[in-house]
Amino acid sequence: MKTNAFILLMALIFAGRINAQEINTARLDSFFNALSANNKSMGSFAISKGGKVVYQKALGYSLIDSGEKITATPNTLYRIGSITKTFTATLIFQLIDEKKLTLNTKLAKYFPQMPNAEQITIAHLLSHKSGLADFVNDAKDFS
Repeated sequence: MKTNAFILLMALIFAGRINAQEINTARLDSFFNALSANNKSMGSFAISKGGKVVYQKALGYSLIDSGEKITATPNTLYRIGSITKTFTATLIFQLIDEKKLTLNTKLAKYFPQMPNAEQITIAHLLSHKSGLADFVNDAKDFS
């Protein structure tokens, strides 16, 4: 987690400096190459200016399976994973602030077909204590 926070901080520092000067691609390459050489990051990064991509870099692999490794490219698509939890919680608390939702709102209001939807609250969902199945690894379709 500390590595991800560091990478985000460095990206913000670089991004903040973009408006003040031209993009130093050699410096960015050096930074990303150091991360890659030490296996400290994986992903595709891009900087755009005026709606045009002016820098792209991909680190790590798009696939590691049975010893086979396929190098990532700027076009590699990734599963976004747990970062969505932060965005989701932020949006939910904005809705709570706007009085459109409460922590006690029942899941049944929006997804009545879910198991035990009448007993599950938004607070349960945010704290990952809803008792719902793991949809990523569960073959059962609840849609």
